[in-house]
Amino acid sequence: MAQKFELRYSEGCRRALEDLRGSPSMRKKRRRVELALEKLANDPLYPSLRSHKHVAVNDEDGVGVFGSYVEHHTPSAWRLLWRYGPGEGEITVLGVGPHP
Repeated sequence: MAQKFELRYSEGCRRALEDLRGSPSMRKKRRRVELALEKLANDPLYPSLRSHKHVAVNDEDGVGVFGSYVEHHTPSAWRLLWRYGPGEGEITVLGVGPHP
């Protein structure tokens, strides 16, 4: 299946993903993140992602910042933070990590 969106990554997100890939103890977490990113690229509103707009996060151009689940019902469950753009058909992943 062709991806609906091309994913771009902020520098901080890129570093977090590299850290995950370099850690054998985080193999399960890495796989969950990879699956969530795949779902995000194909359908940002995929039900298990539970994507929602963050009203507390104010971006400069009014596009909006969204959060999506990587994990459910897990202490310090991980989330994706992302926004549409900058180009059409693109999503920029701003961060990945444990829910605060």
